[in-house]
Amino acid sequence: MKRKSAVQTGGGASPHQRRSERKNRQPSGKISSKNAVSDLEPGAPEIAHPDDQATWQTQRSFVIAWVFEVLDRVECNDENPAREARAELKNFFLNIGGQLLGIAQARNDSNATDWAGRVLAHIFVNVGKHVGKVRIKKP
Repeated sequence: MKRKSAVQTGGGASPHQRRSERKNRQPSGKISSKNAVSDLEPGAPEIAHPDDQATWQTQRSFVIAWVFEVLDRVECNDENPAREARAELKNFFLNIGGQLLGIAQARNDSNATDWAGRVLAHIFVNVGKHVGKVRIKKP
């Protein structure tokens, strides 16, 4: 079952500017925003700046396509790729959640802090709507 992506264009400060605004953050795992480029595999392209629209859109589209492709593999009939996809997405989403939590808990009153809090609240509310419908085992 193919999922349709709900791609939204973002505005505001560039990722580089947003990364430089984050101070006193706790790392959430192997990947942290401060050294994300150094964590990339050798030969991986540098993250494009939003001002370079063509490269930015290409990289953005690739990331979105990767996420939805791996989500499709979660339910595939071959258990090995499905297990690998689940492990990869688990790490991906836990890292993103940790990064959002770090931004939301920052002790400054910034747009980024407000934005991260709203994203986390939106996720929390939507999960809350399905309590009892989804079987969740404690980790």
